Amino acid sequence: MVPCHYKENPALGKWVSKQRTMFKLLHDQKKSQLTDERIQLLEKINFQWKATTCEWQKRYSELVLYKEQHGDTKVPHNYAELPKLGRWVVNVRFQYKLFQAGSKSHL
Repeated sequence: MVPCHYKENPALGKWVSKQRTMFKLLHDQKKSQLTDERIQLLEKINFQWKATTCEWQKRYSELVLYKEQHGDTKVPHNYAELPKLGRWVVNVRFQYKLFQAGSKSHL
């Protein structure tokens, strides 16, 4: 996934961000320059419309690797090797507790 602040190619990062914004506008039935043809072209290369979905998949992959290396998924919240993974695991556990309690959750 190309992040919006892509150091290797800032123009590409901005372009990708703009495509996501135009797709959301189109989805919300607002004016957008994104055509059906462009959507199809982007979907042919598995373009990720939601950056949050990509982030979730990235963290999940990191968690799988962590488990392979450590034998468990007990990632410390302050895991120095992958700080975002530690915070993500804490958040997933919190969201799961909300879900289990019948509260609104992002799971």
